[in-house]
Amino acid sequence: RHTGDNPFDDAQPFGDSSSATCFARSGLCSANVLVGESWINLFLQGATTSETTTDAEVLASASPVLSAITERVAEAAASNTVPTVEAVSARTDCERMLPAEIVQSIFATPELPKHSEYHSGGWGLVTGAADLAGVTRCMAGPAASDAGDAQLEMLPHGAWAFEQGSVSTGVWDNHEPVNVDGVDQQAYMTCPVGEVSACTVDFVAGDAWVRVGTFINGQRPVEGSDEPKVLELAGHVASALR
Repeated sequence: RHTGDNPFDDAQPFGDSSSATCFARSGLCSANVLVGESWINLFLQGATTSETTTDAEVLASASPVLSAITERVAEAAASNTVPTVEAVSARTDCERMLPAEIVQSIFATPELPKHSEYHSGGWGLVTGAADLAGVTRCMAGPAASDAGDAQLEMLPHGAWAFEQGSVSTGVWDNHEPVNVDGVDQQAYMTCPVGEVSACTVDFVAGDAWVRVGTFINGQRPVEGSDEPKVLELAGHVASALR
């Protein structure tokens, strides 16, 4: 599906289509390789380098590993084949789900936030899976800015993450159980005060997995006041999705 989006040429001899980039300074390589219907994302680190080592030389040293992995995948019998998944279209009604007036009121912004849809970017397995699954990503913040006040992510048919079987595996162990207005199932918050991180709430809306939070994006440490704001925002989003 995403072969045509590959921004690199296919001169590298790994699989049916590939891109591999190595960095001598850090001694690591990253690669995306298509082998038949399998998409492999590889991250290799620990290459021995010196001040004179080039990126090309690191790639040459990694090539045997990349070749061996792709050959194994090509020869392996398929053990977990599933029917082709039909692509799901992401929602684009950000204004309805993340009302600008609500965001402005909660975060006390001087101007009414503008909406934008954002993507994880790049050419890789995670981006492809998110596109195929119809992951919705909305951000509300100042116009013409990469920063934002609030963000929303939604995975259709993702309510399985909140079922008892998934919960018992420890997925939410590092999150605080919280209650979101209008949501029957347990919601979970992560808001590491003092760290430059995200402050988010995860909950179920219909059959979707929804994440709502502040779009801090490395701008500042999380503050204690972010917690009630994000929780209040989650309640408004849950109401909008009903």
